[in-house]
Amino acid sequence: MGVELAIAALDAGHAVVATGRETVTVAEATGERDILLVTELEFTSLHDAESATQFTMDRFGRINVLVNRGTYGA
Repeated sequence: MGVELAIAALDAGHAVVATGRETVTVAEATGERDILLVTELEFTSLHDAESATQFTMDRFGRINVLVNRGTYGA
């Protein structure tokens, strides 16, 4: 569901930050686009959360919508 949502937002012209433990997997699933930022995020890591937020602000200047599509065991 997360990948489909990201792709739909990208197809509609919205900037997207896609995160995950395995950035290569995330990038392969979403493709490469100028309005896409893929960054690492282990949700239990405060450092990762702060880094992902800073990368987002540096690249896009703001966060309009945040979707938490966490999974367990997959």
